[in-house]
Amino acid sequence: MMKLFWTREATQDREDIYDYIEADNPAAALALDELFTEKAGRLVNHPSLGRLGRVAGTR
Repeated sequence: MMKLFWTREATQDREDIYDYIEADNPAAALALDELFTEKAGRLVNHPSLGRLGRVAGTR
């Protein structure tokens, strides 16, 4: 089974997006963060989903 991990940069981007949206709409920030988790999690069960990554062996 494929393993999913978030890079430090991706985690920081995600936190920055959350903080920015949360300032105006905390519920929307939480919903978007959950959506990120859900969509990224699909890659575990469907590793061929999406475009090829810029780094060999990634998507």
